[in-house]
Amino acid sequence: MSNLQISTITQNYNQTKTASPPAFRGVKTSDLKFDTVELSSNKDNNNLGTKILLGIFGVGAAVLAYVKFHKATSIKPQEGLSTELKEIQKLYKDIFSRDINAEETKDFAKRYREIIDFKTDSNDREYCEKLLEEICKDRKTNKPEIFRWIKTKAETDPRCVNGGMATAPDGSYIDIYSFNYRNMENPTKGYFESLFHETHHVKQDEIIYRTDKEFFLQHLLDKFIDNGKGEMYKDMLQSNGGNKEKTIQEIKEIISQQVDNFWGRFLPYEKNSKEYEYGLKLIDGKKNYKFFGDCANNEEYRNQIIEKGAYTDGEKAERLFDLLRQISL
Repeated sequence: MSNLQISTITQNYNQTKTASPPAFRGVKTSDLKFDTVELSSNKDNNNLGTKILLGIFGVGAAVLAYVKFHKATSIKPQEGLSTELKEIQKLYKDIFSRDINAEETKDFAKRYREIIDFKTDSNDREYCEKLLEEICKDRKTNKPEIFRWIKTKAETDPRCVNGGMATAPDGSYIDIYSFNYRNMENPTKGYFESLFHETHHVKQDEIIYRTDKEFFLQHLLDKFIDNGKGEMYKDMLQSNGGNKEKTIQEIKEIISQQVDNFWGRFLPYEKNSKEYEYGLKLIDGKKNYKFFGDCANNEEYRNQIIEKGAYTDGEKAERLFDLLRQISL
């Protein structure tokens, strides 16, 4: 749920971080190379015919070899998988938006099963750190920091159920509620669901940054200025003798540098690409993002583009968790 408010210090200024609505290959084949048949008027017709035939047979052999090679090396998506692993393979595609083959599916299941098996009653935080790192590897995005590990209800945003994600210049942050997660009877599963939900928002931040960096920066700038109420803005405005223009420019430069330090390895999407078009939809969703009372149980809230995919990922993660506990590896 992307609705938390947190505070930290950056560049020696107090900053209010408001949770923002956060966010998402081609197959390369070798070129066929054919031998060239040299035709010469100085050769007799028999030699000419022989060379043409050899050339034809050479091309045919190359094509057959190419087809045979790809049949031999291609792994069918579900080859050798149990019913449970086939479903895990489909869940992977649904969550991470790409296909994996049979061996990759087994590796994925093994990696996450080991993390689940690692969980004990005393290592909730370490379990979440390991799980967070693995999910972000599969999402192919940056790993956020667990900013707060919240143990009492009084510390929480009452609109949140499991945790929250916040967007800040120096990275995305996650708060985890160690007392109030789904599946209260099974905290291991509750954290599993929550982190898949929140990292969906982190991926959305990446997509928005790659779609329109200027919007991303302006959105953060607006949050930090907060109509003149932002602590960072007030402190810098005072140090600049009340010069608003200079203060805003300095804050923007700080934010821009920090954003690039965190997200800069990701290149912008090509305009009119499917990724770019989806990013525009997320930006529109972020502009119109709203809270509706009891967020987790409000359909209008859950169906916003910013939240819908995150809730879907969380629900699929719960099913994934159950399958991982069932299979033999």
